[in-house]
Amino acid sequence: MAFFNVTRLGVQDPVKASLRDEKETQDIYDTKKKTLKVDVSTERKTAIKLDSSEIYKDKRRRHERSLLGPKEVYQTPMTTSQEYGWHDNNEKEPWMQSKRHVHVNSEMTKFVKSMALTNRDFSLY
Repeated sequence: MAFFNVTRLGVQDPVKASLRDEKETQDIYDTKKKTLKVDVSTERKTAIKLDSSEIYKDKRRRHERSLLGPKEVYQTPMTTSQEYGWHDNNEKEPWMQSKRHVHVNSEMTKFVKSMALTNRDFSLY
């Protein structure tokens, strides 16, 4: 009967249940407190959670991003699409980078260029 919100526990809120505790997120805010910028026009910190739609619209207009990733806000992924790429890291792993050996000109290209410089009548065809 939980599907119809007919339980003795009251109304269930799955989004609120998956959020981290305020104490845990407060620790995250305290560690990054030194790097927060103050908005001069409204005197708000830029890395706060968005409690109102006006703050959300203002941040969206200014293209400001939150310093907290989804892993720091939620305990588990909310949807199945968040299971991939859920652990957001800005650092690249060493196995993700490939060594590149660039060959600007192949041997055949070098040969054709040198022959074209030395012999005007040279043609591959």
